[in-house]
Amino acid sequence: MRLAPQVGFPFTAVAGMERARQALALLAVDPGLKGVLIAGGPGLAKTLLARSFAGLHAGAPFVESPAGITEDRLIGGLDWERALAHGRRELAPGLLAQAHGGVLFVDDINRLPREQGRHIAAALDEGCLRVERDGISAVLPAGFALVGTYDPAAGNVSVALLDSVGIHVTEQDGGGAATRVA
Repeated sequence: MRLAPQVGFPFTAVAGMERARQALALLAVDPGLKGVLIAGGPGLAKTLLARSFAGLHAGAPFVESPAGITEDRLIGGLDWERALAHGRRELAPGLLAQAHGGVLFVDDINRLPREQGRHIAAALDEGCLRVERDGISAVLPAGFALVGTYDPAAGNVSVALLDSVGIHVTEQDGGGAATRVA
């Protein structure tokens, strides 16, 4: 998980991937699009491009979902440390609430379990997250844009996520190694 963009590769320095670059630029201008899904084979720099997008959102959260994220970590759950220390149930917000006002990035989004995809889709559609877990009931703000990357040869993205984002692009060629090195 990354809450603040680190010094990395600048968005404007990524060569090739013109459709994906244009889609991300549109998302930066109009967050109402709710997200961009970028499909393409391995070696096209999809993940690099998506991570470099964080630089276009100075001051806004850029939250990266780790592979194999648990449902508790995604939507939140009981904060056991505070519960033991203070004797009352408190919610530990998950990544969806932490991404509020910014971007949630999911690499290999097609490998996300369907239930977690439904949680992300619901938050995108409603702009909030309804949490009913461990005896806690809460509604948290979760207005964020989703950026997801994947290799279509490794499986499809859930229909719920496809329906929730405004742009889905497929990159066939990153311009070749000569373009990326230049």
